[in-house]
Amino acid sequence: MKKLILMRHAKSDWGDDRLSDHQRPLNKRGRSDAPFMGRFLREEGIEVDAIFCSTAKRTRETLDLFLEEFTFEGEPRFVEQLYHADLRDYIELLAELPDDVETAMIVGHNPTMAYALEFFTNSFERFVTAAVAYLAFDVESWSDLLGNREAKLLGFWTPKDL
Repeated sequence: MKKLILMRHAKSDWGDDRLSDHQRPLNKRGRSDAPFMGRFLREEGIEVDAIFCSTAKRTRETLDLFLEEFTFEGEPRFVEQLYHADLRDYIELLAELPDDVETAMIVGHNPTMAYALEFFTNSFERFVTAAVAYLAFDVESWSDLLGNREAKLLGFWTPKDL
């Protein structure tokens, strides 16, 4: 069984219209929600073996703050394609993971987060900022996702609901 955590970046700041979308930072709420979610997942006993993150400033900040409260021994990989990703990008990225990775995490953007959740689990959740979905695939190898994409939704959490 392989598990996947999908996390949308925390709330971003729209206050400086001189910044490109890629350079938008987190706002005050985002800076508090990201570590809150890290602490929650740590307290739930969830462990992660690999983390992939979009290169956008708001996703990098989300991950940095999340990791202040969540234990991760590895090095996150920052992937340019995750900035304007589609489902194929997610599947191809995951399919390349070695089999010793049991749980992977993607920190990214909507609408792809919501599409991925619906595609993999056939359930719809409003994927608000800093929301986390926890999925399980009944596969032995990540490469099996190329043919079997059905997952079970183990949990879906938002900062506001916790």
